[in-house]
Amino acid sequence: MGLDVRLFDLRPLKKYFYYYVGAAVFFGGLVAYVFYSKNNPIGYVPRQFLDNTNMIIILFAATFLYSRFSKKELEKIIQTKDDSKKFEAYISYSKKRTIWNLFSLLVTAALFLATYSKVFLIIFILQLSLSIFLYPRKSFILQELKERDLEFTS
Repeated sequence: MGLDVRLFDLRPLKKYFYYYVGAAVFFGGLVAYVFYSKNNPIGYVPRQFLDNTNMIIILFAATFLYSRFSKKELEKIIQTKDDSKKFEAYISYSKKRTIWNLFSLLVTAALFLATYSKVFLIIFILQLSLSIFLYPRKSFILQELKERDLEFTS
């Protein structure tokens, strides 16, 4: 009668999240500095080159495509039977998601710095605010992996 305890280590996910927060604070500080100082380090970029509507459509299209790819990858992870491989794949998946969010934040910051468009500033602030959901919460991990009986270490 052996107890089969399934352990999931949260430390790597927390580490990636804290790296993300550090980078996000840096980019946020850079955007705030440029916004308040009006010193554009990129220089003048013609508005025709970076039309707000086109860039927003491209941003949302990229996000949509990534989310579809991400959903398929998560489905493969859920199908995995071996717990250690499943957890390792999920950690990798979570790391990719964090990197994607950081890249998206960086692109939005660059678009704001290049155009001084308040639309990109608002998108940047929304992305920063929604970053809190990247924190590795146990309930969220259980829901994503469609599991009920996991123990977590941190």
